[in-house]
Amino acid sequence: MNQASIALRLEHALEVLEYEDLDFMSALAFAEQVHGLVGAPAAGWTCALGTRYSSAMKPVLLFVAACAAIFLVGWVVSKRTGSHAWFIEDWKYNEGEVVLWRDDAADVGMIGKLAQAAVQRPLRYHRWAVVVTSERILIGNKTLTGKQMVKCVLYPGKAPGEDSQHLGGGLLTTGYETLVIEPVAASHTDGKYPYVALKPAPETPSSFNLAEVRIYTDKFASFRLPQAAAASSERGTQDR
Repeated sequence: MNQASIALRLEHALEVLEYEDLDFMSALAFAEQVHGLVGAPAAGWTCALGTRYSSAMKPVLLFVAACAAIFLVGWVVSKRTGSHAWFIEDWKYNEGEVVLWRDDAADVGMIGKLAQAAVQRPLRYHRWAVVVTSERILIGNKTLTGKQMVKCVLYPGKAPGEDSQHLGGGLLTTGYETLVIEPVAASHTDGKYPYVALKPAPETPSSFNLAEVRIYTDKFASFRLPQAAAASSERGTQDR
């Protein structure tokens, strides 16, 4: 077999690999088979194939490195600030605090003040848990392990501590956002997916770009605010 014939066959092999969906190891095995058939001249083509597929792996390696860097930064921040994940299943309620309403198959949408679509069609995945107690509202999202990780805690009227007075709502110090909402809940049942709308208090820094918190639930008829908020709302109605 002359050199021209070998070169022609190797060129055909490269064209096949160019259009076939082969991973690096399959391509390398194919090249080694060609090398065994035609002899030493195929060695250079094997190296060329290795170089080609190695360059194709660079974006994957960069993505893995970026994910590792994000994980490392998050780990360092959590160690320095003391923040960690909280789960609704392990939540420790205050003494005398009782659960008034709960839906483990809800969905929650945080509607921002800026850059929102004119028409929004929510998707019901039933992956959020909302727990209303006598003092606050816990909102959690289902993780890969099946547990509900607390994303934010809503306090009607006023929140304890200083977390709600910061833009992050205490996310980097406690592990979840603390938001203050107005002691009023509005039910919207005219659309395909009924929801309860909660308005954040505009004077708190933690909700500076938050227009509304929407709780999509099939239990909207029985939804209720914490007792303190309900009492405050009733007193305000009587005063008017």
